[in-house]
Amino acid sequence: APAAAAPGGDPLLAPVPSGEAAAPTAAAAPMPRSETPESENAYREAFGLLKGGQYEQAIAGFTAYLKNYPNGQYADNAQFWIGESYYVLRKFEPAISQYQKLITNYPDSQKQPQALLKIANSFAFLGRKDQATQILNQLKQKYPDSTAARLADESLARLRGDQAN
Repeated sequence: APAAAAPGGDPLLAPVPSGEAAAPTAAAAPMPRSETPESENAYREAFGLLKGGQYEQAIAGFTAYLKNYPNGQYADNAQFWIGESYYVLRKFEPAISQYQKLITNYPDSQKQPQALLKIANSFAFLGRKDQATQILNQLKQKYPDSTAARLADESLARLRGDQAN
């Protein structure tokens, strides 16, 4: 099956494929997650709120999407954007919790490296540098070729600089 393109061509709405490398036969099997016009509209509406800077409303919209469409094609993206909304609001404890839900509930999500980076940065903002360092090292080990791993190096250097002062 061809890769599902995001309606309207918005790359942030692109569905996140589940782990293609899981098993050789998995490529022929249909994806268990699916989208309906209603669920897609719910996701798009929440995403529009996010893009418009209405983060509290976006959190509510993505939370409703996950409640109503737990197997939706955009479920992992919705979970990530809830964390991201809290992060932008500088509510780091709930951001960590939401990013951790992504890591636990969507192990094949392409958003995993970014979620780990944001968890580490949230710990750093909270002054929990040891936890931040641990997560950043975990990220680099698990996703060494990711953009997030390169950004982890910068964060680690900042943390080392902070600790030197």
